[in-house]
Amino acid sequence: MKKSIFFLTLFFPLAFGFSMSQAKNLSLDLEPPNATVVSKTSNSISFDWDDCACLSPVYRVFYRNGGFVSTEYSTTDSEFTFSDLTPGNYVFYFYTVSGTEVSGFIVIEDTLDV
Repeated sequence: MKKSIFFLTLFFPLAFGFSMSQAKNLSLDLEPPNATVVSKTSNSISFDWDDCACLSPVYRVFYRNGGFVSTEYSTTDSEFTFSDLTPGNYVFYFYTVSGTEVSGFIVIEDTLDV
């Protein structure tokens, strides 16, 4: 019995051309592709990104300004505007949730001037 389980553990990944560790890394493909700043004012900044090639993505976004971390916002759109910001240096974070898969972060640093 143990030999059968050992054989199946080795055979299935080889038969399908991938290993289990590769299957776990598929979530990395969920990151919001090409996230960029599309406009900004003295108190807002807008981002846009390409939709991920995944089923029913929900994009999560938030920012850090100094020691302050904003509320995490969810959107199904591939764009988001942060408003009511004060001038300063910001770090914006983007990630995707699709079913039970969660992507890594896309991080964009920017400064809002007076």
